[in-house]
Amino acid sequence: MYILLLSEYLKKSEENKDKNDKERLESYYKRNYKDYFDLMEGTLRAKNDEQLSDTEKGILDWLQRNK
Repeated sequence: MYILLLSEYLKKSEENKDKNDKERLESYYKRNYKDYFDLMEGTLRAKNDEQLSDTEKGILDWLQRNK
């Protein structure tokens, strides 16, 4: 009985692994990088789209989603 229950929990965990990993990573970024990204925002907003690197565009997108 316990083995069946554990195997169900394991199956459910494996099904949600990608979603849980993404949520964990986003939580980490919010806790550890939000202040840094907010500080960079002013400098990045002063540039036009042609001057922005892909990474800088990603930072601006992240800030937009997490305000």
